[in-house]
Amino acid sequence: MTLAVKRYTSTQTGAPTLNGTAGSLVTLLDACLKDGFNSQSISSATQTGGTATVTFSGAHGYAVNDVIAISGANEAAWNDEFRVLTVADSTHLTFAIDSGTTSPATGTLSAMIAPLGWTKPFSGTNKAAYLPQAQYVQSYLRVLDDSSTPTSANGRWAKLRGYETMSDVDTGTGPFPDTTQAANALTCWKSSTSDSTARPWWLVGDGGIFYLGIAALASQPGVYGGYAFGDINSLKSGDGYSSLLSAWQAGVDTLPSVYGTPMAFATLVAYTATQVGKYLARTYTQLGTAVACGFMGDNGVYTVMGGSGPTYPHPPDNGLLFAPVAVVEGSVIRSRALPGLYTPLHANPLALLATVTDVPDLPSRTLQCFGLVTGNTNAAQCLIDITGPWR
Repeated sequence: MTLAVKRYTSTQTGAPTLNGTAGSLVTLLDACLKDGFNSQSISSATQTGGTATVTFSGAHGYAVNDVIAISGANEAAWNDEFRVLTVADSTHLTFAIDSGTTSPATGTLSAMIAPLGWTKPFSGTNKAAYLPQAQYVQSYLRVLDDSSTPTSANGRWAKLRGYETMSDVDTGTGPFPDTTQAANALTCWKSSTSDSTARPWWLVGDGGIFYLGIAALASQPGVYGGYAFGDINSLKSGDGYSSLLSAWQAGVDTLPSVYGTPMAFATLVAYTATQVGKYLARTYTQLGTAVACGFMGDNGVYTVMGGSGPTYPHPPDNGLLFAPVAVVEGSVIRSRALPGLYTPLHANPLALLATVTDVPDLPSRTLQCFGLVTGNTNAAQCLIDITGPWR
């Protein structure tokens, strides 16, 4: 069975490199959304009691919680996606499989890091349009990864805009944000330098949405600008316009030396419904055009994801406090919510990429900590369910 939720980081073996050159964001999104990466040959695959043990021909480079896709087996049950349970050494790993699966597997087997299963209907030189899986709201993300405004950008950023429909990589209808809200689209800041120096990144998603973090500043490799695109959860039945785009939005196209307020992904509203750089395809009424929105955490009390709160672990129960993130519009109408993403109710409680399992209200789930930023250089954090499903 295809696994809905997958996570990727720049530290994975074979992961795409993101840097300050034109086209590197498209390369990253191709790998994570539709192609996968790090293909490895399998020499044997057996199962006992529902635990599969796989031996690779060489060092596989996979880690616990990676989702791998296996292909080439003569037995259909082996040709599927599996979440890595244990890694004994560089050539062996285990995962859960149906206990009735034929063992050993036969054929010419291989594995790779599985993609999210999105498609890329349109493309051009350093630009692309991506589309979620068919069961989700079908809005397009257009990525122009070769911005010429200003010309001094030189590959340091890409331009992003969502569309309700597209007919080619340069033509779409129902833009979000529209041109009155962001004349030159929103921005993904890839790197503070125009060169091939690799920047740390993370991406987590399912078939309908992905969240992306990029540490663009060379001086702050642990501080990540946050981005999101895709179909979010809605309180309205049959909502056909619940698509979100969140990215950098400055008043003018200038190359900053710090993140600043235009990077507002980690900012939580306190009873106000709009923030820079956050747009929905339409309001929950299904009418009109693109609408600005905001994120709200614990009833508007917390203003930064993982930016403040009581001591961690929480003294009374030695636990981790967290809350879902609502998406609000208009007069603070909580119409939608971010699937799978939570705000910690502590100040940066965990080490980046640390995991916690079986937390209250989410049994049998694993939350992983990912870095964000708010303001100029203030580190923030979010927690994302990497087990799923989110819906």
